[in-house]
Amino acid sequence: MRRLSRSYWRLTWVLLTNGAVILLFLLGPIRSLHEQETLHQVMRTAAPPFSYIHEFFSDVWRPIIVAILLAGIVAELLRSALSSILNVGPYLLWFIISSWQVARVAMGRTPSEVSPGVILALMVIPLALVVAVDMMFYVVAFRRGRTGGGETGFPSPV
Repeated sequence: MRRLSRSYWRLTWVLLTNGAVILLFLLGPIRSLHEQETLHQVMRTAAPPFSYIHEFFSDVWRPIIVAILLAGIVAELLRSALSSILNVGPYLLWFIISSWQVARVAMGRTPSEVSPGVILALMVIPLALVVAVDMMFYVVAFRRGRTGGGETGFPSPV
């Protein structure tokens, strides 16, 4: 498999973005526990038993997304060409889904308490930024590998 050129900037960016999203997904069940405890304190009732594993796996997509993002970090550490797909793909998919949601809310097809501007500012613009920076890093990496031979292990075409 083709190896990408070594770029510590790209690796830092992947660790930052993927690490932040993984951390948010892993901390989701703890936030849920805190909300349940607060609710039961206000209601003055006993809270049901809590299982982090049960809560983490209650959403089917959560462990899949965490596994894909971890695989993206490993692929980037190994400088695999597959890292571009694993690191751009999830964010591109979220960007498309968020843009679709903004369009549906703006057209009034989906009733929402959140305005399209808030969804745009909090989801679409940051995702567009992540996708653009990822694409910039991988386009540069593939061009260096194709033109210079660099650290890809392939001879230069010149």
